[in-house]
Amino acid sequence: MSNAGKFVYEKRPNEIVPLAVDFVNVVPNTETADSTSSSIKAYDSSGVEVSSTLIDGTTLSAYKLTAKVKAGTDGQSYKIVYKLATSTSGYIWEEIVLLMVSDAVS
Repeated sequence: MSNAGKFVYEKRPNEIVPLAVDFVNVVPNTETADSTSSSIKAYDSSGVEVSSTLIDGTTLSAYKLTAKVKAGTDGQSYKIVYKLATSTSGYIWEEIVLLMVSDAVS
């Protein structure tokens, strides 16, 4: 189980940003990340998958998953689920990033 828990990130609707989760501290170095089974998916507050609207590409480098996050509706929150799978032992780790979209000036 990962020790990182949930992360919260705030962005504006027009921003396009890289959001990454690095699993290096939880995955044994004997494991090989499986790019076919690893994924990043986005869900709105109703649980509907909105990956095609919110994510404009993903990369996997070693044990680090990165999403290019775009768009979003002002005042809405989203859940981005990062899933890292390994091909060596078939392990799966997941992390959640809570994305808050706001045009408000803080």
